[in-house]
Amino acid sequence: MIRTIGKYFLTTLLLFFMFTFLSIAQTPTVDIVTDEEGLVPEQTFQVDLAVQDFTDMLGVQFTLKWDPEVLSFISVDNFGIADISLSNNFGLMNVEGGLLSFLWYDVNLAGVGIENDSTLFSLNFKVIGNPEDTASVMFTNTPTGIEFSDTSPTGILNPVLNNFEMVIGLVSTDFNSAPHLIQVKDIYPNPVSDNSQVDFHLAHSTDLDFFIFDEGGKMVLHTREYFTSGDHSFFLKKGYFPASGKYLLKMVSEEFEVQQKLVFIGK
Repeated sequence: MIRTIGKYFLTTLLLFFMFTFLSIAQTPTVDIVTDEEGLVPEQTFQVDLAVQDFTDMLGVQFTLKWDPEVLSFISVDNFGIADISLSNNFGLMNVEGGLLSFLWYDVNLAGVGIENDSTLFSLNFKVIGNPEDTASVMFTNTPTGIEFSDTSPTGILNPVLNNFEMVIGLVSTDFNSAPHLIQVKDIYPNPVSDNSQVDFHLAHSTDLDFFIFDEGGKMVLHTREYFTSGDHSFFLKKGYFPASGKYLLKMVSEEFEVQQKLVFIGK
């Protein structure tokens, strides 16, 4: 009887420790995310490496890659762990080729954690690709392999790593106050590198003001023309734009207002 009790006691104890050790091991998750709803050429934007179950970490290393013909690296910042620094933890020698290495370990060997949905660090890019190109930032094993470790008995972890991917788009009409009075097609081509145009149909004749504003809200063009009812085009000449960047076209009459965004790539 005693032997039987002892046998089951030891089995239960062993199962307890196995369950305890296994329950300590975690599965950290890192998502590459952005707040942007869409991307267009010449746009600058930020992606964050958002973490889940990132506790008692001893070390993390990996490489991030992107297409350097679609995204141009600007900077890395917004560090979520106090002792992360640009000079000590990042390999920047290959960023022009679309590779960034990251290597960090806890020098105190005590284990470090950050709250769920916090940012490990952020990357800043400029979109240099064309509409319909895919902008992506992905984890890779080369040249720095993917490794995550913590203070649990198993030590080595199998993280869940989710890449970022978004198709670069055209910018279409943002606002039309009276579609029964004016029907407007998207600016084409957009982005604008030489000359472009916007086609529209008027229900009746009207004076129409055309305004172009830069990203800072400064007006760079104002012109007024009279149009009869029917189909028309307004031509956007490259000389209208003082520099590359994002612009807003407004078409305004006494009865309506239309707004379209565009990107100029040139000077």
